[in-house]
Amino acid sequence: MSDEDRFGPRTLAVRRFLEAIQALTIEQWREVIAAWRTTVTDAWHDADSAVAAAVTESDRRQAREELLSEMEDLTRRKRWNRGEATGDAAQPTERTAQYVASLAALALLVRDRITRRDFDALYSPFMGAVPLAMIDGVH
Repeated sequence: MSDEDRFGPRTLAVRRFLEAIQALTIEQWREVIAAWRTTVTDAWHDADSAVAAAVTESDRRQAREELLSEMEDLTRRKRWNRGEATGDAAQPTERTAQYVASLAALALLVRDRITRRDFDALYSPFMGAVPLAMIDGVH
């Protein structure tokens, strides 16, 4: 599989998302995580299940594994603390950022296979920091 279609038919959108989140500042990550904390409802969990089913049904398991691996590398390279005080509940952590971003990226991976409601539930924490127009190539 070439890198051009590494993530199946949604490769371009996933790539744009990965590029965009690499550029997020720590403050933007704080905003994303704060937004995520308000969205963790039954709809969030239902959407997570819908994405898992869509990955299986669309045979994008390999793409999912590659995406999760890339997401782990991306979040590990970020300098999260930069000398700031630890223990601040609002401070994003590497694992929380990885989790929230991974679910948004997976929603992008199978966006063509899930409902708009499920997609919005998982992508909504990023709406302010990474607008869909940026991902969809609409400027």
